[in-house]
Amino acid sequence: MHKINLGDNAVRNLNQLFIDTAFNYQREWFKQGCRTRHLTKTRVCGADWLFSLEALLDALHTGRDQIFLADDVGTLDNAHHYFAGSLGLDGFEGTRESFIEDKATVYRISNGAQISFLMVDALMAAYSGNVYVPEYAWANNPALLMKMASSLACHKHHRQTYYTTPSRSFAAWQAYQKITAPKPDTWSGVITIEDLLNSDCTLYTKERVDSIRSSMQPDHFEMAYMCQWQPAVA
Repeated sequence: MHKINLGDNAVRNLNQLFIDTAFNYQREWFKQGCRTRHLTKTRVCGADWLFSLEALLDALHTGRDQIFLADDVGTLDNAHHYFAGSLGLDGFEGTRESFIEDKATVYRISNGAQISFLMVDALMAAYSGNVYVPEYAWANNPALLMKMASSLACHKHHRQTYYTTPSRSFAAWQAYQKITAPKPDTWSGVITIEDLLNSDCTLYTKERVDSIRSSMQPDHFEMAYMCQWQPAVA
């Protein structure tokens, strides 16, 4: 377990980082206080950055534990990269290997809150908290990820957040339909690359989007950047 001491200045700086850097659509995700949140997203829209910073801020302000859960080392490593970047952490080059060997990397911050990055096959008996499940549509077993996330966030004061770019996986399509079915205390959103162009986002220009569109098969572009689910037949 890594211990991180964050003083008042560090907390203020992280708050200011969100204020100065988040785009308006990311602020909308942040404002959603529902117990279950789901975001279908275009590729490379800043979801990992926002949710890793959100988890850190929530841990600092509320003392709640936070958990990032995945069944793919690359997916978990990406979320961890943005978490570490928000804190300016150095010296954790072996984190990817820890996901492979230990199935987990865990941080305890100065107020006692714990932020954990867990592979789905890690030992989880002692874990609970707000759970983030990135890119579940590309997981080997999306239903298992959702089952584990629900159990980890079973306390009334914890929430679940799922965010992904669509895939062709029929299992992921089924999981998507289940998690986005209308129910109380649930929010579901969609953000496409065209939505980014019509926002304050500075990541893309129309010319760049046109270039991406012309370089791909239309169905690939629709899935990766326009959030169109295209499940293969089961």
